[in-house]
Amino acid sequence: MDAPEHGWTSGRITVAYDTSIDLPTRTLGENQFRLTAFDGSGLPVTQAASTIVITRTHSTAAAIPATQTIAVKVRSGSTGLRNILQPLIKKGTPLPASGSQPLRAAYSIGPNLPGQIDLELFQDEGALEPDLNLAIGSFRIGHHDLAEGMTIKEGDPVIFHWSMNDSGLLTVTAELPSLQQTFSSSRFYVDQEGHRSFEGKAGEKLVETAITEAEKEAAEVVDAVGAGAKQQLDEIDRKLEEERRRLSESSSGDERRSITESVRHTRQEIARLRFHPDHRGRYLEHKLNDLITRYNDHARPERPTPQSSPVRSSLLRESSSPPIVKSMRICFGVCAAVAGISVL
Repeated sequence: MDAPEHGWTSGRITVAYDTSIDLPTRTLGENQFRLTAFDGSGLPVTQAASTIVITRTHSTAAAIPATQTIAVKVRSGSTGLRNILQPLIKKGTPLPASGSQPLRAAYSIGPNLPGQIDLELFQDEGALEPDLNLAIGSFRIGHHDLAEGMTIKEGDPVIFHWSMNDSGLLTVTAELPSLQQTFSSSRFYVDQEGHRSFEGKAGEKLVETAITEAEKEAAEVVDAVGAGAKQQLDEIDRKLEEERRRLSESSSGDERRSITESVRHTRQEIARLRFHPDHRGRYLEHKLNDLITRYNDHARPERPTPQSSPVRSSLLRESSSPPIVKSMRICFGVCAAVAGISVL
């Protein structure tokens, strides 16, 4: 090996199966090395000649940043009945990274209290409702996982330890200090939604259900907001009609999966419209009147519901103080239930 530009040569080296040669890269950019082979008699073998180019760059210690915000599903507010996402690993966080999230059990599970606590993780895409973001996995502790005779009581601490390597692989453990028990799970960052089958009639039904749900949500906004968001709602209707057309023409699971993803993003648009400051009050008033109507229909059928009665604004006003995070779940799948773990 030699580098004529730098006057360097390795000299002739006998080649064996484990031969290695250190090559000096003295300049930034391309460094060329010429390889010349010789036969047993010392004559050059022209067919074996080659040129190697090694590019030298500036060394860097910069970490690889997280490409997405990973968040946990938590209960919010004094009643703990509303779910929100709380960031765990923010986009741009240098990797590798690790941390611990102290939580509390929102209810009891044990031998006489069957059930499970799910810890749910989502890729935060900005949707206000957690289940409209991309669910990426779950960590479940069931009553049958506990040591014999042990019970997790409501309010018991649950410590969620996590670490993410520079490849985005998340490893977690859940610690129950009151029981002196730890549960571990490697390769936690797995998209189980991607494992759902969209083939055949079952796949068509999954997509049909998603579109129908989006149409219902859009209809609620129409009833509550009306002309206040006509342009946006017309565009949403157009998108849902297009997804129905695509579904009718689809022939593969991949096509149906793509439609479902498009519908999920449309539902995010509906949610943003629903909770826009210009529409939120009217939407919540509409929902409250609907609840009153349904309650009276079942509990007081003899009493008519005043559909046009105004709702006092104090019933709709959010607290000026920051919401108290009450509980959370983490899971690799779409979860409709209220979160089941409380933040310390």
